[in-house]
Amino acid sequence: MKTPAERPSRRHWTISPENQEKLARSRQEVEGLSLRPIACPRCGFTVGKVFSDASGHRLIKCPKCKLEAVINVAYFRRQSSFQKRHPDSYIARCARQQLYSSRVSGAD
Repeated sequence: MKTPAERPSRRHWTISPENQEKLARSRQEVEGLSLRPIACPRCGFTVGKVFSDASGHRLIKCPKCKLEAVINVAYFRRQSSFQKRHPDSYIARCARQQLYSSRVSGAD
């Protein structure tokens, strides 16, 4: 059995040249992409981050509410910016009308 002085410390581990090449290629592939957070569907806590080209399924565990779930990354993209960019679109007008009608009916 090796003594603690003979064991390699974790700080001095080396990465193989093949893995260094894979890491370099991965860094180059994501240079123009943006990171976006993935929020817990129950409490909204950020459970991870993915790049803008990410797709597929991911197993998440929320450290705040302890929810474990499989999510499809494509379903958890934010769509609200469309209404801000296109305030006169049909979707934005419908959303405003629905908000107005719920406020008016709630005032009774």
